[in-house]
Amino acid sequence: MRVPRAPIFVVICSLTFANSALAGVIFEIAGKSFDEPIKLSRIVGKRDGAPTRDVGESVVQRLNRHWRKKEESPDCRLGKDVYPLLAFNAEHLDSIVKKGFLNFHQTHNGNGCTSCESQRYTTEARLINADDDDVRNISPTVLPKYAYAVSNTNKNILAARVAAFYGEVFARFKSDVLKRTTITEEDSLNLGAVGRPLTSCLDKPWTGGAHNYYEAQIWGELTVQDVDILIVDCPDLGLGSESVIRVLKEHHLNIPVYNCVLDREGDRRVPMPKKLLYGTPRR
Repeated sequence: MRVPRAPIFVVICSLTFANSALAGVIFEIAGKSFDEPIKLSRIVGKRDGAPTRDVGESVVQRLNRHWRKKEESPDCRLGKDVYPLLAFNAEHLDSIVKKGFLNFHQTHNGNGCTSCESQRYTTEARLINADDDDVRNISPTVLPKYAYAVSNTNKNILAARVAAFYGEVFARFKSDVLKRTTITEEDSLNLGAVGRPLTSCLDKPWTGGAHNYYEAQIWGELTVQDVDILIVDCPDLGLGSESVIRVLKEHHLNIPVYNCVLDREGDRRVPMPKKLLYGTPRR
């Protein structure tokens, strides 16, 4: 007996409804007033399959609106090619391939402060001006994954440097990730300040002071599909190429892997790609 198919217009209407519902979520978050903390749980909750990438981009759009209106506050000025560079241990790559890049609320361990979960919630709420209690009731996938904010051309960031403490493998991400990335000058856990959208800091000269650490916070789901390139075997920062390439081959992933040269000037140490070790170079 032939099972009747759903009329095509029903399928189209279902997709249209899903897209319009998602657009409504994005508009509701990005359009929320900055005068009071936003409550995200009613919009996104803890449900599986929540559009966390879009939520991440929306909270950053909301920040953009806020900073554009603050005439008394200077724009963030870091330089034209600032990007997030996420460090991790090579031994964790297999898990990252399977589960994505996870934050402390998902793993409950890491190289940073392991007794600061409550403080992290407070800090992360402050970064996007969200309700402190409310962020504890949303999908932890929405909350940030932390990276360095670096630049390879802005020599005014002379003190910027990375260390082996957070891992010996460095992931650079595709341009879409920048739209849902915020930055702070210094460690956000210590700073307790509202973040700035990374994209609002591009194409402008740096006019602030020098710090040895600029932090990037990436909001929403983050997986290996978001990775542009991997950088390994940095001098003094540890080896990782052999195990990284093995894992990528096992999972049939063609992510370009480069060995590392350190961009040095003064105290500055920023990993840059040198020679392609595996994969197809990006165009």
